[in-house]
Amino acid sequence: MTLCYDNLVYSLQPFGGISTYWYELTRRLLNVPDVDLRFYETGREQHNVCRKQLNIAQEQVIRSNRAGILVERFLKLPAFPGPHLFHSSYFRIPERNRNAKIVTTVHDFIHDIYFSGPRVWLHNRMKRCAILESDLIITVSEHTRKDLLRFYPDLNAEKIKVIYNGVSETYKQLEQPMPVKRPYFLYVGLRDVYKNFSFAIDVAADQSDFDLYVVGPPLNAVERALLEQKLPGRYKVFTGLDESMLNELYNAAFCLLYPSEYEGFGIPILEAMRAGCPFIALNKSAIPEVAGTAGILLEAAEIELARQAVAQIQLDRQGIILRGLQQSQHFSWERCFDQTYELYKSLQS
Repeated sequence: MTLCYDNLVYSLQPFGGISTYWYELTRRLLNVPDVDLRFYETGREQHNVCRKQLNIAQEQVIRSNRAGILVERFLKLPAFPGPHLFHSSYFRIPERNRNAKIVTTVHDFIHDIYFSGPRVWLHNRMKRCAILESDLIITVSEHTRKDLLRFYPDLNAEKIKVIYNGVSETYKQLEQPMPVKRPYFLYVGLRDVYKNFSFAIDVAADQSDFDLYVVGPPLNAVERALLEQKLPGRYKVFTGLDESMLNELYNAAFCLLYPSEYEGFGIPILEAMRAGCPFIALNKSAIPEVAGTAGILLEAAEIELARQAVAQIQLDRQGIILRGLQQSQHFSWERCFDQTYELYKSLQS
């Protein structure tokens, strides 16, 4: 099997969920002897945390950086000669080769639902081309599959395969979690409007015995002002953490607050379950698929419901942790890879 991987996502972000997904697939494929792997790269990938960990030989790399990354990301790639499979990390497609089969992974429809403007229009045009020209499409949840068919009602549903994300083996329960002076809620991830970060702040402000630990990009001025107003002296911010340190924070936290309105999957919930950390999230989008019967799902971002959830964790903490550990066993990167590789092989028959 000749397989062409487009490493575009590594040029677009230093870290992130899609980078992790692409890394977990790639590192396993590099160890499959009957796969001839080629990689399209722009030359800007080395600032990405995941790319740095991959041992890709120079002879496997096809350079493609004709116009700088801001333009290059929207251009079709030069066709690779001969029969092969093509899979992009972020919606690029090659010039058509009748001997090529194209696979695309769709993670979510956040851009379509929550954002607008020229950059989004270009992104969605690129995404549309990839979806319509693909021979098979992977979605990371049943919810994303339903969204795909909602936005593309004429798409052949038989072309879509749901393959769930996995979770790093770094996340696990520790025998001795790090000591903390005060219990804390943990918030992990980006803080775009649909993530409801302000609600997480309100939950912590309502619980005077708790601090709020925030993991993600540096705060902007509005976020810092809000934290200073509602949680003065009761919050900490962590940026650039490796998985080992994040696992420490999960283990020592009272619970993860994950009040996002929309997720294509929701990896932090899976990380928390694996680390023995209860979570409070919204019963929306793909969250119920990942959560199962573990954790506590709120029907709305309301303080009274959050109070009840905190009380429930206090009453049944060990039971919630056990259900989370059991639910997390349904997801693994090994299973994700095996199903993806089977999908590749199905295109060769």
